[in-house]
Amino acid sequence: MPKNSLLVLGLMSGTSADGIEAALVRIGGLPPKGGAPPKLNSKLEGHHSLSIPKPIRSKILQIAEGTPLPAAEISQ
Repeated sequence: MPKNSLLVLGLMSGTSADGIEAALVRIGGLPPKGGAPPKLNSKLEGHHSLSIPKPIRSKILQIAEGTPLPAAEISQ
C-alpha cells in the first residue's frame, strides 16, 4: 500500500435496521505532513451486505424507541 493512502472501512445500517452494509475504500493522494493541499482519490476495494435476523432487529428497534432493557440483554 502506498505511504500516502489509507484503507477505510465504513459500516452502516439504515433506520429500518434490516441489514448492515460494509464498504472498504482506499483513499489516496494524501499529502505528506506539512505538504501541499491533497488531491484525493478513492477506490472501492470491496463491499458486502448482511441481513439482520428478525429477533435481533426487534431488539435494536426496541432500544432505538427508548424501551428500557437490562444491560445483559442489550449486550447479547
